Parts: sequence; C-alpha cells; structure tokens
Amino acid sequence: MKLSSLAIAASLCLCTAGAMAADGGNINFTGKIVATTCEIPSGNIDVPMGVVTKDALAEAGTESAPVPFKIQLNKCDTQLEGVRVTFEGQTDENNSELLKIGTGAPTDAAGVAIKLADKDDHAVAINSESQEYQLAPGDNSLDFKANYVSTETETKAGAANATAAFKVTYR
Repeated sequence: MKLSSLAIAASLCLCTAGAMAADGGNINFTGKIVATTCEIPSGNIDVPMGVVTKDALAEAGTESAPVPFKIQLNKCDTQLEGVRVTFEGQTDENNSELLKIGTGAPTDAAGVAIKLADKDDHAVAINSESQEYQLAPGDNSLDFKANYVSTETETKAGAANATAAFKVTYR
C-alpha cells in the first residue's frame, strides 16, 4: 500500500513538472553606434515670457500668447535620423502636464503655470518626450513654444519664473 502511494505521488510530481514548463521567445536588441551625436552650443536657453496682466489669465484654462524658442543642435552625425526632447522640471499642483512657476516666495504669482508645445502646437507634458524631430546631417533647429496658462479661477500677480532642464534622446 505504501509502495503504490509512493508511486502515485512520484507520478504526480513528474506530471506537474511538465505542466510548469512555459513557452519561450526571443529578445531582439537593436541599436546603432555612431561616431558622435550633435553639439549643443549653449546649455542654457533664456525664454523671455514678457508681461501678462492677471486679468488676461482670469479664468482657469486661459492661455497667454505663445513665445517661440529654439534648441539648436550643431554638427549632427549623418547616421542620426531623429531626436525627441524631454523637458524635466517640477509639475504644477493643479495640472501635472504643466511646468510649475515660482520658488515659493510670497512675491511669486499663483494660479499660473507654463505650457510647452512643439512646432506643430502639440503640448509637450513636463517629464515626457516630445514628438520626434527629423534630423539632417549638420545643423538643426528644434522649434518649441511656451505660454502661461491659468490653472485656477483666481490668479495672483507676481514673479512667474520657472526652470526646466532639457534632455535630447537620439533615434
């Protein structure tokens, strides 16, 4: 009796081991090695947002006029095809796609954030990649826009400054 119970238990173990086997697949790694990427002539870009009255941003969702700016890429390798840009920064408390303004000082504006957009007016959320920009060998200019957006029903006047880092990802 003990022997047949042991034989049944051993058979169950063997059947279970076969049932645990899973199908597999392949992982394909693709990439490219290039001699160099592009040069960024200036790591800092100043975007003068101008003066906007608080009345112009009186309702939540109201936007100021867009201000264009460029990221210049020089001496791009001939093997590079495209690039995406990520703007990294602190997000607004009311809208996580917008860049938070101010430093927390009592003189800061409130109820306002900065919206970034690409050359086709598609919003580029903070800490997310832009659409892809095609690169040509040599010098390239990536066009973007920034504008203030009211994020609350009441806007407080004050300094409306912000800083975002940018990261370029080549394709």
